[in-house]
Amino acid sequence: MRPTFLGFETARKGLMVSQKALDITGQNITNISTPGYTRQRVDQVSMTISGQNSRYAINNNALAGQGVKINGISQIRDSFLDKRFREEYGDVGYYDQSTLILDDIEAALDEITSKGMKNALAGLFTSIQDLTKNPDQVTHANIVLTASRNITQVLNQFDTKLNAIREQQKFDMEIAVDEVNSILERLAGLNESISKDLFLGSASTNEYYKPNELLDQRNLLLDELARYADMRAVENADGTVTVDINGHVVVEQNKFETINMVRHSDQTVSANWQSTGGNVSLTTGSLKAFTDMINGRGAAASGIRETFEQGIPYYIDKIDNFAKKFVEVMNGSIPEVDSAGVPIGTFKLLFEANNGGAITAGSISVSGAWAAKPGYFISDVYTDGELDNRHLLNLLGKFSEDMDYGDFTGTFEEYINFYNTNIGQQKTFYQHRAENTAAIADELLNRRDAISGVSLNEEGTNLMLYEKAYQAASRLMTTLDEALDVLINRTGLVGR
Repeated sequence: MRPTFLGFETARKGLMVSQKALDITGQNITNISTPGYTRQRVDQVSMTISGQNSRYAINNNALAGQGVKINGISQIRDSFLDKRFREEYGDVGYYDQSTLILDDIEAALDEITSKGMKNALAGLFTSIQDLTKNPDQVTHANIVLTASRNITQVLNQFDTKLNAIREQQKFDMEIAVDEVNSILERLAGLNESISKDLFLGSASTNEYYKPNELLDQRNLLLDELARYADMRAVENADGTVTVDINGHVVVEQNKFETINMVRHSDQTVSANWQSTGGNVSLTTGSLKAFTDMINGRGAAASGIRETFEQGIPYYIDKIDNFAKKFVEVMNGSIPEVDSAGVPIGTFKLLFEANNGGAITAGSISVSGAWAAKPGYFISDVYTDGELDNRHLLNLLGKFSEDMDYGDFTGTFEEYINFYNTNIGQQKTFYQHRAENTAAIADELLNRRDAISGVSLNEEGTNLMLYEKAYQAASRLMTTLDEALDVLINRTGLVGR
């Protein structure tokens, strides 16, 4: 005959397991909106019956039916979907950040909603055309000077805006690098906490049962890190994860590597490892987007840090090329003359660099001689006693003449259309790639949530299941109590 209270112990265990299962179901429901929360499950197993520790042979049948126990509280995750989502999320970070930067560049060089370079060129063309009809009128020459100043101001504004965008992106990259370093530090801290919890806890020998809430925090941080760089996380037997960025280990046990953002004198930036000073090699993620757009000079890239992406330096070069070609044409159009009005073989300096250096979009300005005397633009060239305006007509012809800009051949207006169309096409491409990668990432996230997320329908079913189990265990205990009452009070002498 088995021990009298063994049945009660079986019922008690059933009650405890059902109660805990109800608790975990409630935990899932209440955390349905918690970011990063992974659905938990009570893993139940039947009690093991064994007589191996006894000195005497025991019939296991006598000890059968000892009930149920909780083997652990597990998380329901798919490591493959985690890996795939993080790989795709890095591309989302790259194309999304690149699109934002290109959007700023497009707004700075806008020729559609604001009065940009084409409008300024049209104003200069009209003023010179009016001057050809009255080449001796200083008033009309003054209008040409005003239109020329407008062109220099537009170019100066373009340069100022693009450089402001570059500085803003450098600042934003510093913030991103700080955030990456913070994530790496927190991952190392969670590694240590999880490892200690497993070592000190009763389930330290079971690799499948770990501190779930800490695991959720760590997985959420790994997802965030994936947006910044191409990372890989490998889980170890002690519960920690080893994280690397493109092969370089950044988190191992409770140690972590940090990244420094370095500003260089040539206006480029780089991300370097704190430990070695070596360059952080990136293939995707928002950090790569920052470096590509800040250092991207296109086909003209020559420095060790410059990239072949068409970023901010590429478009600064475009407006610089325009400024140089424009000044070359203007400064070679109006001849200098002697006192008799005869050309002496040189041309009037109409534009110059305000810093005394090379002509750029940021340095171009009207020359001091012209600014001091609007009539300086009138050449005073005479033919047979009449004022000669052929040089003005030749200058007007330059506006429709094809010129070589290195990577493009066309008129002033066509070159403006060229770089504006290029940025529009480039932004559209990156925008579409951002949308496509985001759609793939969302699909992977939905598939992952279908496994790891909380479903009210499933949890509602579990509530009814565990409630029925709890009621059944309670009924078992009542039945055993009734049987014990019969055994004690209705058998033996009393029952005669």
